[in-house]
Amino acid sequence: PYARGVIVGLTRGTGRAHLARAALEAIAYQTVDAVRAVEAATGDPISELKADGGATANTWLMQFQADVLGVPVVVPQVAETTALGAALMAGVGAGIFPQAHVTDLWREDARYEPRMGGDERAALLHGWSRALERSRGRVQRLPEPDELIGARLDRQQAAPGEREHTAHAVLGEPRGHLPAVAELLLVLQKPPRPGSRRGIPAL
Repeated sequence: PYARGVIVGLTRGTGRAHLARAALEAIAYQTVDAVRAVEAATGDPISELKADGGATANTWLMQFQADVLGVPVVVPQVAETTALGAALMAGVGAGIFPQAHVTDLWREDARYEPRMGGDERAALLHGWSRALERSRGRVQRLPEPDELIGARLDRQQAAPGEREHTAHAVLGEPRGHLPAVAELLLVLQKPPRPGSRRGIPAL
């Protein structure tokens, strides 16, 4: 449950292009999860998805989104719809124009129809679900900010020979099994040696 990010299926032939595509695919898969959650909560399936933002400039992503979602994806003429909407609502609130005028300003720029078959879509979504299952519990819980502060205070108050043990105990991990980030935080908290800066050992 504390996993921050996992890349599954790497081989010796994996390159930068594969990682870039995986990042784009993850956007589409997570959107599918969000849409399915909304549909489950409301009981109403969506007939199309209206997308906005900078990602709409990527036509491959928009087509893939339509394919894995199974409904058309519609892109507006003005990609930054959120910013435009805030400005228009301010105009409505100031009485510059009526709200009906705001609705009429929306214009469709592109529509992406699903091209993927049901079997292929199901197989891809199943692979996404398997990747999510593999990510669960793969990253240990990192200490909260207040825990790090408590560890620093305990290190300052403890006897010299007990400081390192106290810090590990507060972080809740036995020595030798701390996450890499926690180990780095402990190193940065140690008193600096002559010739070092900010607690980082001199080379």
